[in-house]
Amino acid sequence: MVLKESNTNLPLVTRIVLSVSNFVRGNALIIIMAIIFAITGIVFFIRSKQGKEFLDNTLLRTPLISSFLKKYYLSRIALNLSTLISGGVPIAEALEMTGDVVGNGRYKRIIFKTRDGVKKGETISSVLSGYPDLIAPLFYQMVAVGEKTGNLDSSLKNAVGFYQRDVDQGLDTFVQLLEPLLIVLLGGVVGGLMAAVLMPLYSIGGF
Repeated sequence: MVLKESNTNLPLVTRIVLSVSNFVRGNALIIIMAIIFAITGIVFFIRSKQGKEFLDNTLLRTPLISSFLKKYYLSRIALNLSTLISGGVPIAEALEMTGDVVGNGRYKRIIFKTRDGVKKGETISSVLSGYPDLIAPLFYQMVAVGEKTGNLDSSLKNAVGFYQRDVDQGLDTFVQLLEPLLIVLLGGVVGGLMAAVLMPLYSIGGF
């Protein structure tokens, strides 16, 4: 009220803050309903087959996140396969069970194609080597060593340890980068609001 009644030419940032504030106060119910509908729509879309496929593909193409996720999924594949194989589950069945729990549609299809290849007499490593964009060469090379030596479960356990360390380091790095970014973002918001209020007050006071 003080700013409006001062008849002062308000700075741009102050006019923007006042406009946004007035818009929110005048359309609060509409904004809340729009947010609820948007969240509901997003949730339903993500739960659908097309939505999950879209999300899986998008995340695997997103810079910074994609490298972390690929290592995470490879670690998960290796962990499940090594556990099932060491427990005496046939390889084709172990691959099918792993594909069902991997948590990503693209990796699930790769694992199922590997299962089909194994049933035809192919090796796991030879099938996985056909997907270098999602399966790191080191991974299928470790699998190949395990297949040649007859210690596939041990090779997979080594892969789990290797990728799990990378995943943990990547997560720590992400958190360390996120903290200063959030501080800068919050500082910018607070600074902008303070500037929107203080700048016209200084103008009114003749400073």
